[in-house]
Amino acid sequence: MMSVMLYFRLRNSCCIMNNMNTIKITSIIIALFFFAACKKENVVSPKKLSADTTVDLSTIKLAPVFYGSSAQVVNTTLTGQNLSFAYTEKVALLVDSALYHDSWYIYFSEDFSKSKLAGMDYTTKLSWGVESTNYVPDNVNQVTKTVIDTIINQTKVVKIKFQRTFNFSKNYTSDAAANKKLDSLLTMKDHITFTTRYMPDSLHQHSVTTGLSYSKQ
Repeated sequence: MMSVMLYFRLRNSCCIMNNMNTIKITSIIIALFFFAACKKENVVSPKKLSADTTVDLSTIKLAPVFYGSSAQVVNTTLTGQNLSFAYTEKVALLVDSALYHDSWYIYFSEDFSKSKLAGMDYTTKLSWGVESTNYVPDNVNQVTKTVIDTIINQTKVVKIKFQRTFNFSKNYTSDAAANKKLDSLLTMKDHITFTTRYMPDSLHQHSVTTGLSYSKQ
């Protein structure tokens, strides 16, 4: 009789232990499912570019590329013998997402040397509020900008946009000379060259030359 009772006690103990193990396993599965669901809900999908934007993704692995066709316009003002030129640079770049975070910084420069603005002094206001003469940073991190994560052909890229204004000025020998120069600028074709690269990579860069037009204020 004692043997029979001992048998049933041991059997009940085993059943209880099995039930507890089953409950533990079930709890673990539920917890894993819960955390996986929470993690998925926190993923934010980057925005997609419009379908008409075509970019060679292998190119942005080497250097940031320009996109869009922002007009580069110089607003001119004539005051007696003085001509003032206000050029608002408009830039839109596509950057490889990994290299945006892993590179030292995105290098960007503008070259006025082959434009009619070459040789003129200019002033500009830097992102930290200081007005500088004949200097702008080539580090995009030091420029006021918008940065948006974007997807092109299932690949993550970063879209960077910024503007900055250069104020040039030049005095001419007479009012007539200044007016003649202005008239010639309004009808001519000029251009500017932009260059980008991932720092500290000095082997690869992307350059583009775009039109520069003059408008009378």
